[in-house]
Amino acid sequence: MKIAVMSGSLQDTASHAVELARSLGADQAEAGVSYNEGLSVTVRLGELESVERQRDRGLGVTVYTDGRKGSASTSDFSSKAVQEVVAKAASISRFTNQDKFAGLAEADLMATTPSDLDLYHPWDLDVEAAEALALRSESAARGLDARIKNSEGATVSTGGGFRVYANSHGFCNGYATTSHSLSCSVVADSNDSLERDYWYTVSRFPDGLDTPEQVGERAAERALGRLGARQLTTQVVPVLFPAELARGLFGHLITAIRGSAQYQQASFLLNA
Repeated sequence: MKIAVMSGSLQDTASHAVELARSLGADQAEAGVSYNEGLSVTVRLGELESVERQRDRGLGVTVYTDGRKGSASTSDFSSKAVQEVVAKAASISRFTNQDKFAGLAEADLMATTPSDLDLYHPWDLDVEAAEALALRSESAARGLDARIKNSEGATVSTGGGFRVYANSHGFCNGYATTSHSLSCSVVADSNDSLERDYWYTVSRFPDGLDTPEQVGERAAERALGRLGARQLTTQVVPVLFPAELARGLFGHLITAIRGSAQYQQASFLLNA
């Protein structure tokens, strides 16, 4: 993937959209542009099951006029399409309610020299190599214990993208990101009891992933650990959440306390 080299054209698209919005009379405007591409390969029971290639892009424009906000989006980056989506956002803003708090943050709050967070590490991975990694993971899972009788497959994915943000304060910048993953899901069978579970590894760095064997064996261990589960009687006891579930609790909390939820009075923690 050569996503990072697209930064110039994406920034041009975002800046052009903002300029068009201003030319249509918007007091303020902002635009976000994204481009993503990736590869996902899945195997099941030792055979290649699917190969998916993903490529998408999008432009979102928001205009602010006299305290009114209008937004529109498109996946077409042609000059005509950009003009049309900006005009649509401007038109929508004429029919929305005024909000004195709508608009951009102050210009002096713009991060004119953002830090490089080292988010972009592409993986030159073809279908054959991805298939081989997935097969290794599934094989390790199925070979761990005779009670692993079935598999829901193993998947190797790699992807990256570039995002740009521009606004009428003169700000325009972007960043590239990558994400790579390997997952495996298997079914354990014992005394007519079927239990399934999975495991996965995710990293921005290809070398940061767990080995296929580690992922497969962990998936098998988790499925086996579900066998023989018993129902508890009603009681008051401490509850332990595994890490992959515990973070979901924090997700609900963050959603409830974020500014937009509080402002729109759409939070269960309103006035808490």
